[in-house]
Amino acid sequence: MVSVIMITYGHEQFIKQAIEGVLMQQCDFEVELIIANDCSPDNTDSVVNQIIENHPNSNWIRYTRHTSNKGMTPNFVWALKQANGTYIALCEGDDYWTDPLKLKKQVDFLSANQEFGICFHKTEEINLFDKSKNRIFPNINNNTIYSIEDYILNNWTATCSIVFTYKFYKNENWYTTLPFGDLGLVLIILKNSNKKAMVFNDIMSVYRVHIGGVHGNLQQNCLKLIDAYKQHLVFGKIIKEKLLHERIYSKYFLKKKIQTYEKLNQLYKKEDFYIKMLSNKIIIFLLKIRYKLLYS
Repeated sequence: MVSVIMITYGHEQFIKQAIEGVLMQQCDFEVELIIANDCSPDNTDSVVNQIIENHPNSNWIRYTRHTSNKGMTPNFVWALKQANGTYIALCEGDDYWTDPLKLKKQVDFLSANQEFGICFHKTEEINLFDKSKNRIFPNINNNTIYSIEDYILNNWTATCSIVFTYKFYKNENWYTTLPFGDLGLVLIILKNSNKKAMVFNDIMSVYRVHIGGVHGNLQQNCLKLIDAYKQHLVFGKIIKEKLLHERIYSKYFLKKKIQTYEKLNQLYKKEDFYIKMLSNKIIIFLLKIRYKLLYS
């Protein structure tokens, strides 16, 4: 069995397409779609219930609307605990799948290559603010293997492209404290498997950037984007202390830290935060010296 986890909050405009992208899957194994509505204030509940009443594959759906808001990561953890599948696929309520063979392709790979704990694929990003920013990511031309070190440096792939083997997930108490739960999940699975991920060259999903989404909200507000990059520093500290504390990863955490402070400096410049720019430049200078001494 494959369990598809779909968390949703305020996705009235998008949830129908997200659900239908799951229910159109053609596969030779059982599928359950676990929809966890985090007490949405809009008509998401009504849209979901209409699909349950009318869709021929609605028996795949296990739907819960929480009576109070849990928050994104706690809602995801709750939904994951409901799963019965050997494999877990993710699709949030504002994204959708476009290939009816997506699940079969990814599950077949994980079943045949059991040393891998997770796989992804290319995704189309649709930017509802600016169509010129639409893109396909990651920028690969063939099926590509990414390492755990690659994911320390960057989150290369979309959450809606994830399929992983459930046995490699370990419920860590610190997980819900992470600022970026999706990347934390990827690193947990990679650490507990062979530390590698297959990324298929196939484009099989759409990731939306919109005003109600996490990344869309950040793109419209430079100050919120600054806060987000500060949270990257918090994320790196937690992951380094709790999960990837081995010395072999230290080089990559330091490199990521330098990259994050450099990005913060670019944002401070846009906002004319010159004192913060100066202090950041000192930090970057010291971090680069440390990197050179340790790893050059």
